[in-house]
Amino acid sequence: MRNAKSMKLLPWEHDLVSVMSPPCPPWCRSSLKNGIEHEDGKLFIEAFAKMRYLQPLAVAIENVDSICDHQHFPILLQMLRWAGFKIIWQKITDLRSVAPIHRRRWLAVCTPVGDETCANPLVDLIWMPPT
Repeated sequence: MRNAKSMKLLPWEHDLVSVMSPPCPPWCRSSLKNGIEHEDGKLFIEAFAKMRYLQPLAVAIENVDSICDHQHFPILLQMLRWAGFKIIWQKITDLRSVAPIHRRRWLAVCTPVGDETCANPLVDLIWMPPT
């Protein structure tokens, strides 16, 4: 999804829900933590631009737990708002409760600003075992 051909101007027959898991190294404690200054870090911004155009009903985002402490995280939140979305649920959880791996992840669900119709049902559907 790095070129204009990936975003075709087609009419959608169904409502969209988007899931994104941008590359983690720009946000990881064990890397240079260069965030949006790294090419892979810019993929968040590209995804938010596509969200602004496509306007899905909801977006689920996954990344490393340290992203919330990154100096560029407030910029990501501003870009999310620019795209017309807000976080309605977020959690840092260890995936060992659902997979055979010890990995702390930041999970978030976003919906369009001003649209409360799907927020509560989405939050009710989210289930993560306690960590």
